[in-house]
Amino acid sequence: MLKNYFSVAFRNLFRNRFSSIINIGGLAVGMSVALLIGLWITDELSFDKYHKNYQRIAQVWEQQTVNGKITTFQVMPRPIGKQLQADYAGDFKYVVMAAIPGENILTSGTEHFTVNGTFMDVDAPTMFSFQMLEGTPKV
Repeated sequence: MLKNYFSVAFRNLFRNRFSSIINIGGLAVGMSVALLIGLWITDELSFDKYHKNYQRIAQVWEQQTVNGKITTFQVMPRPIGKQLQADYAGDFKYVVMAAIPGENILTSGTEHFTVNGTFMDVDAPTMFSFQMLEGTPKV
């Protein structure tokens, strides 16, 4: 019985080749687009969820209007961190300011080192749940 169904299906496919190609091609394109959209949505919903309290972590951005054009920056002036902690102490447990990624000069006594990277305030390891490879979070 199953063999009969397949023979009838193949016979109809070969008899109507053009419409079969259009139907099968449309089905393949539709399924692949639906799969790609599903993967994209999954990626968007899983972004930045690797910290323990990711629901409570926020980033402050700045908006400026220059010559009638609104521009948004994720770079904030350094004093904003202390002002946020002072004005909204009940809303923020930690306020962590980070340096712009690039070359930074570290000084220890009379020695100077140039290091590439991003440096953050001392509360960063407490707020984020990074795995420490070496050292302690207090360093």
